[in-house]
Amino acid sequence: MKPMPEFVRHCVDLLRGAGAVEPRRMFGSWGIFYRERMFALVSDEILYLKVDDVNRAAFEREGLPPFTYTHKDGRAVDLPYRQAPPDAMEDPLEMRPWAQGAIDAALRAPAPKPKRRAARVAGALNLGPKSEAWLAEVGIHTQNDLRRSGAARAYALVKRRNPRGASRNLLHALHGAIAGVRWDRIDAGTKKRLDVEAAEAIKRLESKGKSTAGKHPVKR
Repeated sequence: MKPMPEFVRHCVDLLRGAGAVEPRRMFGSWGIFYRERMFALVSDEILYLKVDDVNRAAFEREGLPPFTYTHKDGRAVDLPYRQAPPDAMEDPLEMRPWAQGAIDAALRAPAPKPKRRAARVAGALNLGPKSEAWLAEVGIHTQNDLRRSGAARAYALVKRRNPRGASRNLLHALHGAIAGVRWDRIDAGTKKRLDVEAAEAIKRLESKGKSTAGKHPVKR
């Protein structure tokens, strides 16, 4: 893990006068948190503090610019953070009211909703730990991953790695897990369609494997 940059460490020391703060690396920048609320961020060696309708005017009076990033579509987007006063960057006592105002703004903001954990594959109908282990080997870890892949492709990926272990029952189990149907209640017509789709998926994987091998010949 890369060490914390000296400037970030300096900002943390400045802000500690307002309470117990914690720095965290975030997408190439650093966020500084108080009680799990981010109230400051550091980007390109500039400290920005959280603002809202209560404390924004103080920053505007000082002519302190907002934190802006460029969206992938080229638009400039302002976030609710303003540059910290340069005069306070060397004085914890002078920084303290600005930091406290930023903490208050962060605490006034609605609490972030907890992220829902994606459901494990083994929790789906028909699938257990053995199926979960096979699917994990090919990068399918959650029920959402399985739905995105589809039963035929997921089966083809597992079959390629476990040609003896993965039977047609697994193919039917995967389809049932996605459709919410017990594997032994899938009708004959659906099973026939799944067989065709799985065969095509296996053929595509084999074709892709040969194509990749052709691009990277073995050096002698």
